[in-house]
Amino acid sequence: MHNRHTIRLKNHDYTQGAYFVTLCTHDGAVLFGDIVDGRMCLNDAGCMVNAVWRAMSDHSDGIDIDEFVIMPDHMHGIIIMNKGRAQGASNRAGTGARPYMYVGAAPCGGRTTPPVAAR
Repeated sequence: MHNRHTIRLKNHDYTQGAYFVTLCTHDGAVLFGDIVDGRMCLNDAGCMVNAVWRAMSDHSDGIDIDEFVIMPDHMHGIIIMNKGRAQGASNRAGTGARPYMYVGAAPCGGRTTPPVAAR
């Protein structure tokens, strides 16, 4: 076993703040949809990821979400940790912050989305 050392700051409160996360499929498997004509089209699994991501703050105290994007084999998103916020309550009320955005992908046949770079 490796002797691992934490990279966390000793007295930092990790329950507050915004975190940029990337979630990848195992071995880069294309599971969430395809890029068609320069646009990401979600399949059923991609739609499930979208629904679960959007509902995350409804099921977890102190969690809110911001902009995110789902790609064929990964997704990027911003999670906002807000210790003390009640489950289902938005931490955006009165802050002037815009609601989260679903960037660059939609179910095929859904709304028009901006083009994304094909790999």
